[in-house]
Amino acid sequence: TEYLGFSIEMGAFVAGLMISEVEYADQTLTYVEPLRDIFASLFFVTIGMLIDPVFLWNHLEVILGLVFIVFVGKFLIITPIVRLFGYPLKTALIAGLGLAQIGEFSFVLASAGQAMGLVSRNVYLLILGTTAVTLVLTPFVLRSVPQLLKWAEKFGPLQRYFDETSQPVAIAETLPEQNYVVVCGYGRVGRILVKMLQSRNCSVVVIDESESRIQDCRMQGIPYIYGNAASWHVLEAARVERAKAMAIALPDPMSTRLCLKRALELVPDLDIVVRANQDKDIELLYQLGAWEVVQPEFEASLELSAHLLAGIGISATAIAREVQQIRSSRYLELRPPREPLAVSRDLKVAVRDMNSEWYNLPSGSPIASMTLEETNLR
Repeated sequence: TEYLGFSIEMGAFVAGLMISEVEYADQTLTYVEPLRDIFASLFFVTIGMLIDPVFLWNHLEVILGLVFIVFVGKFLIITPIVRLFGYPLKTALIAGLGLAQIGEFSFVLASAGQAMGLVSRNVYLLILGTTAVTLVLTPFVLRSVPQLLKWAEKFGPLQRYFDETSQPVAIAETLPEQNYVVVCGYGRVGRILVKMLQSRNCSVVVIDESESRIQDCRMQGIPYIYGNAASWHVLEAARVERAKAMAIALPDPMSTRLCLKRALELVPDLDIVVRANQDKDIELLYQLGAWEVVQPEFEASLELSAHLLAGIGISATAIAREVQQIRSSRYLELRPPREPLAVSRDLKVAVRDMNSEWYNLPSGSPIASMTLEETNLR
């Protein structure tokens, strides 16, 4: 690329794109990563050495004005583009703010422009100062975005914009009629859930807002709804009132809570199992009405412990009993008192696969006319 008249940086970028497509891309990255970190540090040290603090102070008003123009301008360009691709308003806002800064490659372009005489020394220093300030501000902006969006979703005048932009983007041509399971989130957990349910000939409907995951559903013939699972409109399109159960495995805690709350408002007695993203979410999800809450890290620790105990010779029965005790003590203390309907349903599920047989009592049996509790049969 340098021989053809392009920059050597562009050639390195194209080489990286080519390597990313080969079979050993991950292995190559592990070799390059230490060097990448060293050169990234060196790059920013060099940029710091190029910036003139006195120039920044003397032109502070101009640089702050340029920073404002860059942030607002890029935000107003990027956000509508993301929306045009069918993503929710929340995703578009995060993308717009996250990409509002000037990228590191601008240093390379500015240096090339100065070397060719296209950029004066003062303009070059203004570019460096503006870029540096935007790079410093971006982490603070991104850290405050979730709180701002949380407030905006609850603020009356703005709430309708978030709801209106959460219409289903696409719906599969055929959806099950009834007695199906709605799986919200088709990530690693959602894929396993769908696979296990389909192996038992159970109908499913997947809700996800990732185009690539929805494309996987299309290729595998899995009924889907492309949209935000926390949206009223998407849940209504999924006809949750006809569903037998729902599994929520969304990566965002706020979306998880909204999805659970709105699904139960549509169908108060719907059987919902939820994946908790953090320990602190378990009790809240139970209080919101989840039938069951699972915390992945805690469950993973139980499986690791079970494997290690089996390796040192503990019987499978003893391991299962201990794991169940730990699991019960962890979740039961956070569960609110169960409704009679929920207890009755759990009992029916528990005895569904138990063997049962009738026995006729001989005449004069001491347990005749007793209840099961009175017989103390166990």
